[in-house]
Amino acid sequence: MLEFKNDEPEWNYLKAFCLQNLKKEYNKVLECYSLALEYGFDEFWVRYNRGILLCELGYMDMAQRDLNKAKDLNPDHPDLEDALKLLEK
Repeated sequence: MLEFKNDEPEWNYLKAFCLQNLKKEYNKVLECYSLALEYGFDEFWVRYNRGILLCELGYMDMAQRDLNKAKDLNPDHPDLEDALKLLEK
């Protein structure tokens, strides 16, 4: 079994991403994305995926902050506009 440490940014990101795609344990997903960001994982990817999750959970203000920050970090990402459109629904 793989050993998981809370202070490893990549592990936190990957755990969050996997759980998000499995549509499980959303509180844990948010916690892991926050830890990944805190410990230095690529901010764009954390903000982008966490923003999508927050939008799906109905936390539109928080989602907008994350997705706008993701846009600031990488305005040319091809899927970002689709993510921002989720805010309009």
